[in-house]
Amino acid sequence: MYVKGKNVIEFFKWYDSKEDRETSPWREFCEELLTTKILPGWEFRYIDYKFKKTIKTPIIDLNMKGKGMFVYDV
Repeated sequence: MYVKGKNVIEFFKWYDSKEDRETSPWREFCEELLTTKILPGWEFRYIDYKFKKTIKTPIIDLNMKGKGMFVYDV
């Protein structure tokens, strides 16, 4: 997503609060792996998962001009 530089700090405050945003790994697991039939739904209808950490990359120059970074919840 694109966020103007003047809004980055507020964006990360909101992102880190996890308020009013999708935070369920189960939804992503289903959407990306089960509904696409990459994995069989019956065998993976229940999964256990545990949040480990958030990784934020350093700020980099993007190919499409401007600066950017990646944020991963593991």
